[in-house]
Amino acid sequence: MSSTTIDPVLDAELNALAARHEAEREAPRGALITIAPTEERSYAVLTHLATLAAMLFSGGLLHVFVPAFAWLFFKDKSTFLRDHARQQLNFQLTFVLAALVGALATFLTVGFGAIVVVPALVILFVTDIVCSIKAALAAHRGEDYRFPLTLDLVK
Repeated sequence: MSSTTIDPVLDAELNALAARHEAEREAPRGALITIAPTEERSYAVLTHLATLAAMLFSGGLLHVFVPAFAWLFFKDKSTFLRDHARQQLNFQLTFVLAALVGALATFLTVGFGAIVVVPALVILFVTDIVCSIKAALAAHRGEDYRFPLTLDLVK
């Protein structure tokens, strides 16, 4: 691709973008398509922060959908993004399972289980906030992050 711009940096970026699009078009179906490392880090950070925002602003109803979408969308495009989205998704699914077990315990004990369940869920909620921020920072640095006490539900 020949370029007609004056800026050599912009020329290089446009040529790299054109080469990447050409490689994506010619890649065999199912092949891992590479994403630039800065884009990988940005998408991983966005996945963690969007999950956190979904939890805070939806009352905890949508926080599973953000990492699930990111995992489905990026799992064949980047191992870094796949791992970050999978870790976030597994943590959110573990959170949901803990909330369901707590609700069941509260129901079965005619409300007395809430004495233990409510503080445990508050601690888990705060842990979710802290760990999502730590995961976003690790993603920004290009590092992997493992959430604590997480069931490995999505492989």
